[in-house]
Amino acid sequence: MSEQDTMQDTSTPDADVEDQKPEAVAEESPEDDKDEAWDPERAKRKIGKVNSENKALRERATTAEKKAATADELAQENGGLKATVLQLEIGYELGLPLAIAKRLQGSTREEMLADAEALVELVAPTKRPPTNRPTETLRGGGQPEREPEETDTRKIGARMFGN
Repeated sequence: MSEQDTMQDTSTPDADVEDQKPEAVAEESPEDDKDEAWDPERAKRKIGKVNSENKALRERATTAEKKAATADELAQENGGLKATVLQLEIGYELGLPLAIAKRLQGSTREEMLADAEALVELVAPTKRPPTNRPTETLRGGGQPEREPEETDTRKIGARMFGN
């Protein structure tokens, strides 16, 4: 039986150098002398080198997979945050409460705006959401039951001069 016939498959990635048999060494490179005798120490060194290269490549592949997964997670989180910001902006513009603004649906601004307007019609069909404008008939802080004083000069003048 020749040396090549006794070679065994060593494709297991976690095999240690001590577990390898000298017959498991791949074919010699063309630079090596064909006349040299079998050297088990050289074979162990080659096996160790190949195993360490394989380990480094596996670690690089694992690191690259983790980075790709992290990038995908960040992209997904970014999309979610953009949608939330858009919901809150539209809710603020229409004067919606925060709980309702978070429920707006749509992937674009126009879709969310249409959803918000439909939601406003369902919740309060006759009354629009409150705005930040003050009401016309403000009452005094000290006497809220009393009507506020007139500030229109024409009306004050008409009352004074009886016109």
